[in-house]
Order: sequence, then C-alpha cells, then structure tokens
Amino acid sequence: MKTPAKSTKRSSKTLRQRAEAQLKTQSVSRKTIPSDYEAKKILHELQVHQIELEMQNEELKQARITEKLHYRYTELFEFAPIAYFSFDLKGVINQVNLRGASLLGIERANLVGKQFSNYLTAQHRDNFNRFLTKAFAGAGIQSFEVLAQVGKHKRWLGIEANLGITETDCLAAVIDITDRKLADEKIKLAANIFTHTLECIFICDENGYILEANKACCDATGYSKEELLQSHVSIFASSERDSIEAASQKNNSWHGSLSYRTKSGEIHYSWTDVYVIELEEKGVHRRISSFLDLNQNKRVEPKIQFLSKYDPLTGVFNRIALFNRLEEVIARATFNQRMMGVLLVDINGFKVINEQYGQNAGDMALQQIAERLKSCISEKDTVARFGGDEFVIIVDELLNEQDVADVAQSIAVQFERHFEIGHLSIPLSATVGIALCPDDGNDIDTLLGNAEKAMQRGKSHLHVTREGDSRTAPAPSLKRGKQSANTTTYYFYTKKLTQYSRQQVKFTEALKKALAQDQFELYYQPQYDLSKRQIVALEALLCWNHPQRGALNSDSFISLAEHYDLAVPIGLIMIRKAALQAVTWQKAAINFGRIAINLTDVQLSHFSFIGDLQTILLETKCSIEWLEFGIDEVIFKSDNPTVYENLINLSKMGIALTVDKFGADRPLFRLFDQLTIDKFKISPHSTEERHVDFVNRAQQDGLLVLSRSLGVTVVSDSLANSMDGEPAIPNKRSNKFEPVGQQLHSKAMKASEITFYLRCHKRK
Repeated sequence: MKTPAKSTKRSSKTLRQRAEAQLKTQSVSRKTIPSDYEAKKILHELQVHQIELEMQNEELKQARITEKLHYRYTELFEFAPIAYFSFDLKGVINQVNLRGASLLGIERANLVGKQFSNYLTAQHRDNFNRFLTKAFAGAGIQSFEVLAQVGKHKRWLGIEANLGITETDCLAAVIDITDRKLADEKIKLAANIFTHTLECIFICDENGYILEANKACCDATGYSKEELLQSHVSIFASSERDSIEAASQKNNSWHGSLSYRTKSGEIHYSWTDVYVIELEEKGVHRRISSFLDLNQNKRVEPKIQFLSKYDPLTGVFNRIALFNRLEEVIARATFNQRMMGVLLVDINGFKVINEQYGQNAGDMALQQIAERLKSCISEKDTVARFGGDEFVIIVDELLNEQDVADVAQSIAVQFERHFEIGHLSIPLSATVGIALCPDDGNDIDTLLGNAEKAMQRGKSHLHVTREGDSRTAPAPSLKRGKQSANTTTYYFYTKKLTQYSRQQVKFTEALKKALAQDQFELYYQPQYDLSKRQIVALEALLCWNHPQRGALNSDSFISLAEHYDLAVPIGLIMIRKAALQAVTWQKAAINFGRIAINLTDVQLSHFSFIGDLQTILLETKCSIEWLEFGIDEVIFKSDNPTVYENLINLSKMGIALTVDKFGADRPLFRLFDQLTIDKFKISPHSTEERHVDFVNRAQQDGLLVLSRSLGVTVVSDSLANSMDGEPAIPNKRSNKFEPVGQQLHSKAMKASEITFYLRCHKRK
C-alpha cells in the first residue's frame, strides 16, 4: 500500500517535470534575447515595484512608530504626575488625565463636559474665566492661581494655560500649590515676626559679618540697616565677644548678659541668646543673635501693662480684666445694696464674615463693634471682649431693670447701621443675654452663666422677628441682595422682665410715633374764683390719644418721655397748642383768663427753652398775658443753673408763674424778688389734713398769711376735699374758713367742651 508521503513526493516530481517541459515549449516559441527597449522597460518596472515596496515598508514602519508614539503619549498624559486639562472657550472640560481627576477628587467620567469653574470658590471663578479668555485670544501662556473646593477642604491650584494647536481648545497644566502657599505664608509670618518683634535680632556669617538685622536691633543700637549690613559684629564692642565665640563653637549656643556700645557711644546692657545653624555646605554656618535691651524695659512697660489689661485687637477689657472688674462691681453692689447688670453680647453669623471676606475683614468688624458698644454705656460701665465674637458689658449702679434694658436698646440701635469695611457694607445683628445682681446671682460664674442662658434662649428664637420693634438690625446673609429676618434681640434671665422690657420698648416707639403724628390733645380745667364768681384761668392738661389704649393722661407716659429725651418736644407741642387755642378764643371774644401750663424740671433745664418759647409766641401771635406757667416747688431745689436762668427770664418776659405744692422752702423765697410769682397752689392732701391735723393746719395758716403779705393768690387743687363743698382759708379773727380760688370741675374737658362751657359762663 502506497503511503501518502511517497505519493506526494512523486506528484511533486511529476509537477516539476511537466513545468520544465512547458518552459521548453514556451522558450522555443519566444525570442530568446529581448530587445534593448523591452529590457529597459522591464528594468524600469522592476525598479518602480522595488521603490513602491520600499515606500510601503517605510509607511508601515512609520505607522508602527506613530502608533508607539501615540501609545507613549497617551501613557504619559494619563499617568503624568501633573494634572492636564483641555478646555473649550466656555471653560468646559473636554479632556482630563487621571491626575486631574485625582486632584479634584472626582471621577473622570463625571468631570468631562462640566465647567471647571464649578469646582472653584466663588471669589476665583471670574479670575479663571478672565485668564481663559486671554489664552483663547492668543496672548500666550497664562499663569495664574485659583482656590478650588475639594470635598470639605480648599486647595490652591497653579495653572499654566495656552491655546492648543488646533486653536479650538485650551491646554492647561495644573498643579497643587497648597503646600507652597502654606510655606510662603510661614515665610511671610517669620519675616513679619523678624521685622516687627520687639526683640533685637541680627544674623552673622561664619566670619562674624552681619548679613541681616531687624528694626528693633537698629532702634536699639542706633545704626541704620545699611550701616549694619556687611559690618563686623565687633561694631558693637561687646564685652563678651570672645567667650561667645568659644561657647558657640563648642555648644552651638550661648546665653547670658553682656554690654554693648551703641552708635552714639552709650553703653547698654542686654540679655542675649546666640544660636549657630550649620548649612549644608561644609564649614559654612550662620550665627543668630537675639537680645533684649534692658535699657528699653521702661519704654516697654506701658505696652506690657496695656496688654495685661486690654484686648490688643479691640482695645476693650480682656477676660482677666473683665473678671477683676466684675468681682469689684459685684462686691460694691452687694455692700451698697444696689443693683447691677451683666449683658452678654453674641454677634449673629459672625463666622460668615471670616469665611466670605477673610480674617482681616473680621478683625475690622470686631473693632467697629467694640467702638459701637462703648458708645452705648456711661463712663462708670465696662465693655470687655469675652472671646471670639462675644462681648460682655457691665452696667453699674442700676436704679431699676429699665436702665439695663435701655443699654440693650442702644445696642440694637447701633446694629441698625451696616458695618463699613473697606468697600463692603456688611449687615450684622446680635443676641444679648441679661442677668441682674442680686436677683439672678451674686458671683461671677452664676451671673455670666445666667446671662449666657438668657442669650441662648434668644438664639433659640433667632428666626422670630419682634412685632412692632423697628429698632433692629439684620443679620449677615451669604447671598447679596437678600436679608435675613434675624434681628438684634435681648433677653433677661427672668422671662417676666423680658416681657416687661418689650412692652416698654413698644410703648416708647408708640410715643415717638405719637410725637410725629400729633396724637396729643389738650384738656382744660377751669379755675373759679368764688369771691368774684368768675373763671380766672384754665389749667391745660395733656392727653395722648393712643390708637389701641385710648386716651391716656400725662402721668402714664411723662416719666418715660423724660427718660428717652421726649419730654422737651412734647412740652413744646403742649405750649404751642395752648397758645393757638388762646388766640382762637381771643379772636372769638371768649373770656378765659389765662391758660395755665405745667412745666417740668427737664423743660426748664433745656438751654434753648426760652428761645423755643419766644418762637412759638411769635409764630402763633399769642400774647404772654394769656399764658401762665405752673412750677413744682421741688424745682427750686435744683442745682442746675440753667433752671434758675430760665425762671428769671420767664419773669423778665412778664409771664405769670404759679408755684405748685407750695410750702416753706427757702430756695423759693431766696428767688422770690427775681420772679413774678402770681399764685401758690396747695396740694390736695394738705387741704384734707387741715381738719384733722393741728400741726398741718397751723402750717397752712402761716403760709396763707405769708401769701397775703406777698400779694400772691392761693389756689387749691380741687373742690371735693372741702367739708362744705368749698375749699377755704382760716379767718384770723373768727377762726372760720373763707373761700379761696379753686378748681370748679374735677373732670377736665376737651377744647370744644370748654368753649361751650366758657360761652355759658361769661365773665361779668
């Protein structure tokens, strides 16, 4: 049996034989030798085919090289230690390598197609867009720095961007320069410390030549920096130079006291520290010398004392001084059995300023806050910085709770205005907690703790705006153009006091509104002379037509008006209304005698009272004969010279004066010759007691005799207190009672009612 191998070998041999035979047949039929032309043509074709093959081989070779280069470029791009980005004109990320994704802490798939500025802080987005525009404009390589938000942290990025080859994208190399920025800040900090420290420092090379010296060193030695640089340390003629050299070479340091000579030739003493720092280069080192000039201690002492007591940033008391002062004030208040208050002021949202505008803006805001808080207190009170954005105010010698509430209200008013910091106008608000001694505690820890509890209670209500209280300031907002509803509020440790203070605030605001909207009206009570049977005067009584509470007499608001400096303008309104009414009645030929107006010591203490009165009389065309002023006898005990000047000027003008609650007061009699006293008014309780009190009756008898001898009319307050329906004075001979001038009606009447009454009771 034939094997396949032998068969294949035989067929191959047969095939070759057949091919050779065919070649012989073809060779016979063809020309054996080609022509020159054909030979050249064949050769040309062979050469062309050869070149084509070589070119194809070269192209394949270049393609393989290009493929390797592309792979190498992709490898370098992807795994480069530097972050690479490709941006379009709008800052959209077209391409980013692995390092770029790692730098931002975001998956690469989530970065492509997103705007790069989205990952920057708000302040640096415009900066990035500005430099990107320059790069697309062909301005060359743009180098800049931006701050990126990477997760919960911020990182500084250094970017170099340039227009791509196709001019359709911008290629950027990005590196994290946070560590470098921190190092730069440390270097700047060290440089600032070196420059501004009070300690004298100079640096020498290994040969003793001065390479650097700070300002304190120049000030202490008297040499300029230029004179010291490159000078030898022997310029100071130090007494211990040799020992310093030996010790520093052995131990790399030296400490001790020495004397040195200044530029002026003076010998100064100092405590000096010397340190030797070896550099990398062998045999090269630097010697750092620092010393304190003991001669300057006296000049430094005031600053040390200041820093021991005051906060260096704001200039108000620090915590140590606060505790000392608080202990002193508490002890004094306890000993004198007086009240004092502690206000803890916490600035709402202050952290926003530091985060959004920087530490410097925060420091400037704290300085302005401290100044505004100081303007809210008197000289005997204290402002201290408790820490961070918290301040403590100590209010000494309180008369009542309202005094400390007034301070809190002043703080609210101060926070109404924005804080101007550079080109920024920043709104701020505060929450104030109040604790009183002894009610809320009589030691430092208890008072401050309770004030903090009150403040925290206010914080819990921070989003509730107080209705009706316009004296508030908005808290800062992260977005411009929007204001928070948060307002400056204060809370007492005792809830009841907080509510009472709020009511007082609302009442005060309503009183100011009443002044602006003319909600005041005069009522009149006639004074009737029984002997003449006619009306001799009308006493004007002020009434406030409160929108919610109705008509209120002056007793319900005059003390509050005096407390908030509203008594003077309210008093002038009263005088103006009375003057206008007097003119109206005079034109209508209605006899009213005079309109009597009561003056307070606050009005008489005002330096412009006489001028304001003359202006009203001139503008209303009211005669002085139609008015009289009632003055409480207590006023004559005042030690204010303006009071007496105004009283004397009133008398010089010819205006009649009535002394209310008349008694034997010497200051009054001392001024009697200088004043035009027209009437003495005896208080109601004196008339009541004369029937049961022998001493009181004897005193009244003497006063009445005195008033007759002075030619002054005596008037009592009301008709209701007399036994027979008419107030009376004693008759010396019969010891019986005679009728005196009096108030005919205990109920006051409006202008329209009293006008009708006057028409019905015309003077005879």
